[in-house]
This record gives sequence, structure tokens and C-alpha cells, in this order.
Amino acid sequence: MTNLIRGQLKTSTLRDIAALRERIQLDPDYQRAGDIWSLSRRKLLIDSIFNDFDVPKLYFRALVPPEYQGERLIAYTVIDGRQRLEAIWAFMDGDLSLDADAQIDGLVLPNGEAATFQAIRHWLPRLVDQFLNYQLDVVTIETDDLDVIEDMFLRLNEASALNAAEKRNAFGGPVPAITRELSSHTFFVDRLPYANRRYRHFDIATKFLHFEERGGVADTKRTYLDRFVRGARQSAPTVLDEWRQSVVAVMDVMADIFLTRDKLLSAVGMASIYYLVVRQAMEDGWASDLQREQFEEFDRERQENRAKALQEDPAANYNMLEFDRYAQSPNDAVALRFRRDVLLEYLGRPLEPAGQDGSSSNGM
Repeated sequence: MTNLIRGQLKTSTLRDIAALRERIQLDPDYQRAGDIWSLSRRKLLIDSIFNDFDVPKLYFRALVPPEYQGERLIAYTVIDGRQRLEAIWAFMDGDLSLDADAQIDGLVLPNGEAATFQAIRHWLPRLVDQFLNYQLDVVTIETDDLDVIEDMFLRLNEASALNAAEKRNAFGGPVPAITRELSSHTFFVDRLPYANRRYRHFDIATKFLHFEERGGVADTKRTYLDRFVRGARQSAPTVLDEWRQSVVAVMDVMADIFLTRDKLLSAVGMASIYYLVVRQAMEDGWASDLQREQFEEFDRERQENRAKALQEDPAANYNMLEFDRYAQSPNDAVALRFRRDVLLEYLGRPLEPAGQDGSSSNGM
């Protein structure tokens, strides 16, 4: 049985938690991204604290002894409660204010001044004391078994709509760590036209790793990616590093092809298609011939082809229409393979005819 010590943070007023702030890590690896809550939800939490309503329990992992992370000595990592703490600290830092019509006894500031923490402290210090003396219920967990912490995080957040990528990040094992590393590559940081909100970059990086594990096209639906991430725990470190290096090599080429915040990468699933095309080009020895203009021309011709189809023009290209239709199934292996092959054919590099199992004769 796992050695687990459950306790309670005895000094847990907001004043106490603020004093511990530098020793609390909000973003351990298993955590979801920050700033997920809407502005209205964050304001509601602050309003609830001022009105002395109950706030759900927070769960911290206690590090015994505390551990240094850079120059910070960390005593606690947050298992559940990150969004609540971020909202509270944003209010205390002046980055969040209450609405003018907030229903708090005595909260009337002069000249319509915004109800920030600093303004309330100046005009109504009694309310600030009330806020800082609010007692949070903080459960502490002490264990050396990170799997237990990751499982607890998932269970506690089941009701808060974690998406597939956020859950997968909390699985533990080698793949989530590798995807976090890969997400710092130029392709993710600079070329993709969208941020890593809700771990979207992690999700794409996991798909790239899965392609390498399968040697090409693979089904990237949630069930298959989850199975891949969990199964990779049994993979040898040398194999994992081969996958990582292969992904980096393909992304290096993609980073050279695409522009900063490239609009060609904005459509759902196109990152996977371009990855598979570049990967095939590298395997066949013609990756140096790839140019962004070719992809841009393909995109333009598809738009023109859709217009032809709407006009029932017999010159409309059927494969391009199917390419667009299959975009509705961006994680399906059959759709991925078909779309990759259409783009390869457009580039003048068709694969050999596929066998009965749908894969090409070279095993792809």
C-alpha cells in the first residue's frame, strides 16, 4: 500500500496563504494551464469570499523536506485549487477588481472608483481585514508516489471539464515530459498561429510522437493517444529518445518552411498533415525541395475548387473535395492517410499503391 499522510494546513487564512505564496508551486507538471477561469467566475469567487460563503477545499502536496526549484524553496505543490489561488492573487495584486454593483456590505467607494484590493484597503480597511482573515480549507497530502498525486488530480478535476490533453498531461510517465519539452521548439512557439491554451500544443506534440511510434500515419483519436501515452511507460529510454529526435528533426524542417504565426497552420488538423508530408519527404530524400509556396498554392487551389463544386463545374477536382471533407475527421487514420497522399500527389510525389489494409507498399 502507498505510504500517504493526509493532513490539514493549520494556518490557512488568505493572509497566511499570501505569506506562503513564494513557497507554493502552482504549476507542477500534472497541472492544467493557468487562467482557465472566465473573468466573471473569478470575480464571483472574490465576491463569495467577501460575503463569507464557503469555498471548496484546496489540496496541496506537502514536500518534506521542501525542495529548491531554481532560487525558490518550494514547500507545497497545488493538486487542486490553482484557479482559485490565481483569482485571489490576481485580486490582491491589482489585476482583478470587483464590479461596481458587487453586493458587499459597506462597499461604496467614492467617485465611482474601481473596487480593487488597493482601493478597498485605502477606503474601507475593515473589509480588507475581513477578506484576509477568510479561512480556506486546505488538505495536505504527503507522499513520494507521484502516481498517487497525478491520480488524485484527475479525480478531483473530473467535474471541472478537463479536456483530453489536460488529462493526458497528468498521466505521468515519459511521454508527457517529452511533449512539454517539444512544445518549446520554434515550430510551436513561433510558427503555430495559436497559443498553448488548454495544452493544445502538448496534444499536437503527442500526435507527432505517436506517428513516430507507429512509423507513419496513426489514428490519433483520444482512446489511441491515451493508450499510447500509458503504454510508453514500458518503452526503453533509447526508443523514447529516438521518437523525440525524429520529431525534432521533422519540426526543424517545418520551422524552416513556415512563417511566424503562419495562417496555413490555422486549420484544425493541418499540422498533422504537414508533419506526415514532411516526414515522408525526409524518408524519401526530397525534403530540401519543399517550399511554403507549394503549400500555399495547394490551399488556394482547394478554395477555388470548392467554388467550382458549388457551381457544379465538372472540372472540380474530386480528390481535393474529399481532402476537405476528411478535414471533419482530423484524427482518423484513414482520413489522415488520404489527405497526406493527396498533398503528396499534388507535390508530384505520389506513394506507391496502397494494399488491402490501406497502407502503402512501403509500410506507411
